[in-house]
Amino acid sequence: MTLQVALFGSPRLIDGRGRVFEPTGVTSELLGLLIVHPGERASRDHLADCLWPDGDPDRNRKNLNTTLWRLRGMMEPDARGAYLHSHPGGYIGFNREADYSCDVEELESALSTVQTGNDQVLSDSQLDDLRRVAKLYRGDLLEGVMSEWVLPHRDRLARAYQECLLKLMKTTQLRDLTEESVYWAERILDQDPVREDVHRALMETYQHTGRRTLALRQYGRMRKILESELHTGPSRETEALYCKVIEQGTTNGDGGEQSPDLREVLEMLSAIQRQLAEGMHLLASHLTSRS
Repeated sequence: MTLQVALFGSPRLIDGRGRVFEPTGVTSELLGLLIVHPGERASRDHLADCLWPDGDPDRNRKNLNTTLWRLRGMMEPDARGAYLHSHPGGYIGFNREADYSCDVEELESALSTVQTGNDQVLSDSQLDDLRRVAKLYRGDLLEGVMSEWVLPHRDRLARAYQECLLKLMKTTQLRDLTEESVYWAERILDQDPVREDVHRALMETYQHTGRRTLALRQYGRMRKILESELHTGPSRETEALYCKVIEQGTTNGDGGEQSPDLREVLEMLSAIQRQLAEGMHLLASHLTSRS
């Protein structure tokens, strides 16, 4: 009977009968340690030190035994030893040969089947795999756990999720799956709102599908975020795209050409002025360095 292990967001276990268990506190942390932490097994002392870094060693070992008992009760209510193995020398390990699935491992496995280059076009099966695992990401790894050991794993898996979303966005954009591409782009910005390349991809998508107003709105949204979070403005590449959107206009449903309004013209001129100012600054720096 397959055990489903969910470590993204609030940890959750679902056994083969559909029973749901929600480990909390050190019990959830121990579950994460046994599955995410590198190595097939870990010593009891190491596990205890990770869970209670400032505690008394003897008390830590007793606490670990109690926590293991609680975790076994959730993972192995009917089959003792099916998932948690005790090894000689005081080592504990998770049985990866058992019948189980884990959201963390599924995300990493799906990403391992595609090349690291973000511009790769995914096959139908790869695309479907990434769509499926993207839905498994319900939040940060072991949400609520702030122990030192979990932080690098949480950061690594958050980056893996971002890579998954980026591949989905680019592939669906290339396949002209416009609304799905927009969906994945927005998911990326939910996680990392200062990704200028993603804002720009959305502008391009809106532009190519005749939705200039949305492209301009996306530019305004991005500019505010960059100024607020990074105290900087859009890059020259983004400013050039913005001017292109303004200049090109778009066709309305009735076939008429929509002209830019005064506000759009003023914003375009402002963007051009910023580009000229930056160019003059670079020219002045170059001439100074040569003198």
